[in-house]
Amino acid sequence: MEDLNRLDGDISEAFQKKQMDKVCSLYYEAANYFETKSDIEAACFFYTQALVMALEEEFETEIPDEEAEKITTVKEAVNYIEAHT
Repeated sequence: MEDLNRLDGDISEAFQKKQMDKVCSLYYEAANYFETKSDIEAACFFYTQALVMALEEEFETEIPDEEAEKITTVKEAVNYIEAHT
């Protein structure tokens, strides 16, 4: 549990610093600790949010929330970026 608390703090710090690549890798690492379906679903939501923010930062664009909700795969993310940049 101590490792999960450390990861949570690291994720919060990286998120505040807009280090989205680090946020994504930390969520991936934290996935080893998820035990319930609701934990996994919550992590997926936050992972997706971090991914969208990383894409916006990398490609200097803004993805509207209604569009971001439709991005569920890497291919969809690539297609969106190609179509809008």
